[in-house]
Amino acid sequence: MLERQVALKELFEELAHDEEHAERFRVEAKALASLNHPNVLPVYDFLQESGQFWLVMELLSGGNLKDKIDRSGSLSITESINITRGIASGLGYAHRKGFTHRDIKPENILFAADKSFRITDFGIAKHSASTVKTQHGVIMGSPAYMSPEQAAGENIDSRSDIYSLGITLYQMLTDSLPFQGDTSSVLAQHITQSPPSPSKLNPEITAEVEVIVLKMLEKNPRKRFQSTDTLIKALGRLKLT
Repeated sequence: MLERQVALKELFEELAHDEEHAERFRVEAKALASLNHPNVLPVYDFLQESGQFWLVMELLSGGNLKDKIDRSGSLSITESINITRGIASGLGYAHRKGFTHRDIKPENILFAADKSFRITDFGIAKHSASTVKTQHGVIMGSPAYMSPEQAAGENIDSRSDIYSLGITLYQMLTDSLPFQGDTSSVLAQHITQSPPSPSKLNPEITAEVEVIVLKMLEKNPRKRFQSTDTLIKALGRLKLT
């Protein structure tokens, strides 16, 4: 009736009959509806009809960050840092609202036609007040981007999202993931191995940038940036061309 193009996200019918999946879909709707930030994809409505569920969202036509990396290879340091700052800003807003995203990766960063971008897919987001519980030891997320504590099935917090954002930044800068192999191998590497130095893959990466990337990827959450605000401040101190 408003003659506005939108995106619809539908929960698979077989999952809609599973109460846990249906509740997670409702959680995603409520999560997005409560988040009002230029770097978070807005939701316009949540529809439920005859056992089916849909999210009505802003339609973005610019592809996702993975598409951009696949087309361009490694991005410039300036663009990589600017995208990271925007993602961190949106994440920080979500964190202050009580959400941990748990699945930050390039595929979940969508671009609009004007090149602005949004964080999407809060489908497995965890809220501090949620009654939907994940069993201890159950791993949720994308293995290539998981924090060590997430890979181990342990409790996580906002610092886990900072680690996943660090993997995303690493990929933007190098066109490569730090840990590769089959799923079990990648999970083990997150837990036990240090990432290869990104500057060895891209000599244009400065020492100052590398320090930030590696701090985001610290195995111990206490050694990472403790909030997106401190990360954004560190990124803001970089001298970019």
